[in-house]
Amino acid sequence: MLVQKLGKVLMVLILLFGSLSGFSIPVYAATGGTSDNPTILNADQGEATLTSGYYELQGNFTNNGRLTISGDVHLILNDDANVTISGGIECGSDNYLTIEGNVGRLTAIARSGTGAAGIGGNEYDKGGIITINGGKITAEGARFGAGIGGGNRGSGGNITINGGEVTALAGDSIPGYLGMTLGNGAGIGGGANGSNDSITINGGVITARGGVLGADIGGGGAGSGGTILINGGTVTSAGGDKKNIGSGDLMTPNGQVIINGGSIKGRTSTQATNGTDNLYLTTLTVGSGTNGLEFTAAGYGLNGKISKNYGMNDVVTRDGGKVYIYLPSANYTANSIAMATSDADKYDNGASINVTTSGATGTLGNSSSHVLSNATLNVKKDGTSWHKHGRSLTSPHATLKNAVSETATLYSFLTGPFDVYDSSANTGVSIASNNIGTLNYKTTTAEDFSLSTNTVVYDGKPKAVTITPQKGIGTITSYYTGVGSTIYDTTTTAPSDAGTYTVTIDATEGVWDSGILYLMGNGLDTGTLTINKATITNGGGATTVIYGDAFFNDNKLDLSALDSLFNIDANAGVRTYTLDTGGSGQGTMDEDNKTLNVTTVGTFIIGLETAETANAIAGEKVTATLTVIPRKTSFKVADLTPVYYTGLAHTPTVTVKAGSKTLMLDKDYKVDYKNNVNHGTAVVDIVGEGNYAGSKGRKTFTINQATPSIILSASGKTRPGSVSLTATLPGDATGTVMFYYGSSIPVGLPVSVVAGSAQIDFTPVTAVNDYNFTAVYSGDTNYETSTSNIVDHSFIKGEQEALALSGLDANYTYGTGSITLGTTGGTTDGAVTYSSNNPNAAVINGNILTIVGVGEFTVTAEMAGDVDYNAVSVTSFKVTVNPATLDATITPKNKVYDGLVTSEVDTISYTGILIGDQVEINGGSIQFDDADAGEVKTVSVDQPYTLAGNDVSNYVLGAIQVNTADISQAEQDELKITGLDTIYLTSDAPVTLGVTGGTTNGVVTYTSSNTSVATIAGNILTIVGAGDFTVTATLAGDNNYHAVSTTSRKVTVDQTIYTVLSHFGNWSGTGTVAARVDADETKFFRLMYDGKEIDAANYTITHGSTIITLKETHLKNYAAGTHWFVAEFSDGRSERIRLDVTQAKAGDKGSDKGVAINSLPETGAPNDSEKTATGVLPTTGDIGKPIDLLISLIGLALSGLMLWFIDHRRKVN
Repeated sequence: MLVQKLGKVLMVLILLFGSLSGFSIPVYAATGGTSDNPTILNADQGEATLTSGYYELQGNFTNNGRLTISGDVHLILNDDANVTISGGIECGSDNYLTIEGNVGRLTAIARSGTGAAGIGGNEYDKGGIITINGGKITAEGARFGAGIGGGNRGSGGNITINGGEVTALAGDSIPGYLGMTLGNGAGIGGGANGSNDSITINGGVITARGGVLGADIGGGGAGSGGTILINGGTVTSAGGDKKNIGSGDLMTPNGQVIINGGSIKGRTSTQATNGTDNLYLTTLTVGSGTNGLEFTAAGYGLNGKISKNYGMNDVVTRDGGKVYIYLPSANYTANSIAMATSDADKYDNGASINVTTSGATGTLGNSSSHVLSNATLNVKKDGTSWHKHGRSLTSPHATLKNAVSETATLYSFLTGPFDVYDSSANTGVSIASNNIGTLNYKTTTAEDFSLSTNTVVYDGKPKAVTITPQKGIGTITSYYTGVGSTIYDTTTTAPSDAGTYTVTIDATEGVWDSGILYLMGNGLDTGTLTINKATITNGGGATTVIYGDAFFNDNKLDLSALDSLFNIDANAGVRTYTLDTGGSGQGTMDEDNKTLNVTTVGTFIIGLETAETANAIAGEKVTATLTVIPRKTSFKVADLTPVYYTGLAHTPTVTVKAGSKTLMLDKDYKVDYKNNVNHGTAVVDIVGEGNYAGSKGRKTFTINQATPSIILSASGKTRPGSVSLTATLPGDATGTVMFYYGSSIPVGLPVSVVAGSAQIDFTPVTAVNDYNFTAVYSGDTNYETSTSNIVDHSFIKGEQEALALSGLDANYTYGTGSITLGTTGGTTDGAVTYSSNNPNAAVINGNILTIVGVGEFTVTAEMAGDVDYNAVSVTSFKVTVNPATLDATITPKNKVYDGLVTSEVDTISYTGILIGDQVEINGGSIQFDDADAGEVKTVSVDQPYTLAGNDVSNYVLGAIQVNTADISQAEQDELKITGLDTIYLTSDAPVTLGVTGGTTNGVVTYTSSNTSVATIAGNILTIVGAGDFTVTATLAGDNNYHAVSTTSRKVTVDQTIYTVLSHFGNWSGTGTVAARVDADETKFFRLMYDGKEIDAANYTITHGSTIITLKETHLKNYAAGTHWFVAEFSDGRSERIRLDVTQAKAGDKGSDKGVAINSLPETGAPNDSEKTATGVLPTTGDIGKPIDLLISLIGLALSGLMLWFIDHRRKVN
């Protein structure tokens, strides 16, 4: 709660400081909408922050404050938008601004003296990520700031312009030399001394002007050029010849300028490239020099000459139909350039562009100076076919005829193969192209066609020749080629212009007659068409015009627009007009030889000569009389701004126009002012002069009443008495002044103004000392009613007798009760108020003082004054409040024995604390007198305690008492049994047991969980049978530790498995078989077959380990096949013993004792033991079957592996 209150107080102080000091605090923060539902801005927002989102600017308004972009902001200009941001738009580093629009207008002007960009960074800040997609945008920086980009000393950021009309001006509006501004920022890019980061221009019409030393586009005065990429648009570097695109003037040229398209008027500080080739400026003049013609076709390139197409997006003509493109330094014939001014012009017969280049003769892009005029540029539709006058060339009918040795050019976008005809193959024809397909050179045949030769005079109509086929029935087509052309202009349309044309005849492939393939005949396949020039005949005349009418631009008259002045031949070429002697008017002729500058109206003798054209011969000079008469009109006079009475004559400057032309004072007109001193309506009469003699005009303006300055002063402060009030006004003011006090209480009657002054005396009311005086002026003819400043005036009061305090001592202890205060002395009967200078030590309510904390304080008593006396006060001596004493009792926690004397506090109780106070002891520690276990043990303070808490300053620490506590026995460390495995055999020797762990040195006792398997005497364990058991070990405790026990994991005792040294082997029907087991024969128990015991009468047991011999009478019971037996001993059993019966005695189906016949396996079938065997054991003594021996060896290996695994597992456990 306290933090919240402090925050509110701090905010009030900040706002108050801002209002008093002029410090501006943004009071508006807008939240952006979505692209479908943007936030609408249609009124002044002041200093505002726009957070991420979409905003739409609507209507005509001025925003009086800088807009700050925070995050990613999109500004959308409505078509009706005409918005001025007075203060500009801040888009600093790491923020994004995107401007969208069509015809909506946005003007952003940074506030003077801030060093900020019009759109971009503040002073010392780089510009953000700024994208302009459309709209009419004007951005002007403060001095040293860029128009768009960085503030003073800030880099430009990342700027992308995709469209729109963009004007960017650096610095402020103070003119510099060459029309540049005094600030050193770039028009687009870095601020003064700031570098450019990245500028990309893909479209739009852009005009940029930097400061004196800053680039128009790029770095500030001492800033680097960075990266500038221009892919399209019409870009004008408006700073003059000394300005550039790239680095600032104080920086050694650096950075890179990459141009892939666009019209760029301006030089680059470093070599411009397209990423591959160096580029040089080439100027193209379109048609008759029309401005504003837009190149709508994007990506039209130079045919087969450069690595990438040249972009023409948003390129428009300027400066008399010119565009400025950058080409590589290579030989480009003018006819190699492909460009279109509109979609329609792609196929227009009349599409042509005049070319002005800085290249060598006949080329574009080199450094030497040359001009190619009236060069026709062919128009490429796409990358696969060539269109000119509607004719398409495609294989196989596209043919070339080269009658003389000259160069014929094919383009890379024509598809082959092409047939080239000549009198001898491969001579006289040079093909200037790449990737055009196969060229088939052919010789012509004879007597194919006859061609008439024609000579005619130019009349503007097509002239065709007549062709008659002589042989064959193929289709015949005639093509016309101008002599000396470097392009085979494939057209079937007859020419109309003057000149000599070669007519080439082409027939369809495969025209046969009498076994001959007729193509083009030698001497008969070409002919000549000559169109001679006509003769130009012009005629003179006379005409009269009124000075300043529609033919005039200011005082300049365009003679070429006066069709009535001359009768000009339709075939006439370039017109040259001259001003001849003999006329009464005065004027001069411009260098263009067609514009007459009229100085004085009258008659002018005009001469006309027309140049020879491609189709006509020049005619003789003719003259005509031009009469220019004065223009009598009612002048248009601009409205005059009202003024205020000053006592002097007002002579405002007037703007006078005749039509749209602004006229000059004392040349075209004179002025006469009337009634222009006093308040009322003044008149300006305009009388025409010179070329406007006889014209008149009149304009009135208003002289408003002035607002007079009225100053009120007051003198005299003693009480009782009076104050003298004086009102001072302008010296020529008349009328009266009325004086007031309070809100509207008059001081006497109105006082007349004499010599600019009025005065009155005022005696105050007895009970009132403070007054607010004002004076109100009545006004007169030339001055408005006016109210003076407010004058505050106070009367002085007397002082009372001295005041004394009573009831207060010099020392108290914290916790003392209430104290009653009193006073003596004073003069009035006014109320007495008491106050403490230290409310942390003492507070006062009425005349009751309460001690609230330790410290020092004084008491001040004040007796109120009255009408005649001021208040009187007295302050006591210094009073000291001493701290109270606090005692504590500590109860320790009981603990488990840990060998240490440390003790922890369980609870603490206190005496001597006032209710509501927060104080405690901390920082100390307690400990037992010894570390042994026991009950009611003494605990003492080890490290001293101190007081802590919110109210600690009011207390001192007294006695600390510590109670007794218990130490109980601890648990020993974990006990572990050693020397014990988890698997044993019944034959294993006794095991010695041990333990690890525990804490004491007590006696260890061991017990077995199953004495039928294992018994323990002391620490010796003896295996007595098969089965499972566990061992429990117990270590005795002592005074400080309990006993500790542990129980082992389950231990398993298995029977011993004895190895079979030799098997029964093979029995073929007679005799006995014997097997040998590696075991003591005294431990033999019985012989088992298929889980059943075999009667001991059927076998014998002999010494030699244990040898078991099966009797013949018993063997006769087994069917042919393999049989398995197991010998059991008192402490284990054998491995399985194998018997192979290969032939049973015929008819012997009897059984031995203990073995039933029906319990024996069938002949050849394995018994159950064989079915479940995991390995195959070798057959002892059987050497007649190698496979049986191999199987037995493998079985032995597996058995050995299993025994190793069991032993390894036992050791691990």
